[in-house]
Amino acid sequence: PYRMAEVELVVDSNTYAPEDVQSLRDQVIGLFRELVDQRGFAEVESLSRLFDGNLPLSQIVDLIAYACGAEPLQQQRVLAEPEVCRRAEVLIEILHRLLKRPSKDPRPAEKFPPGFSEN
Repeated sequence: PYRMAEVELVVDSNTYAPEDVQSLRDQVIGLFRELVDQRGFAEVESLSRLFDGNLPLSQIVDLIAYACGAEPLQQQRVLAEPEVCRRAEVLIEILHRLLKRPSKDPRPAEKFPPGFSEN
């Protein structure tokens, strides 16, 4: 017995300037490396070495979203975004939460399932 799934390919798009793409790439990689150091993720050290090459931002974001230890709903939120730079911004928010540091986004962290309601 095998599991089957239907998928919809999301085509990447990018409307940001090259310098903005590079800045986001640097931020995502820097935050991920901090997380690796903080949490001692030994199994992702080889992944970290990939970032020294010329991987495009889209692949870096997708790999880090998978490897960073985010909840599945957070990973899905990243992967569902077709705009590569927006996807990187969403991942940056998640990495800040995982590092327990405030990001520039004032929205509260997602919590699922929600806490008990006294109503």
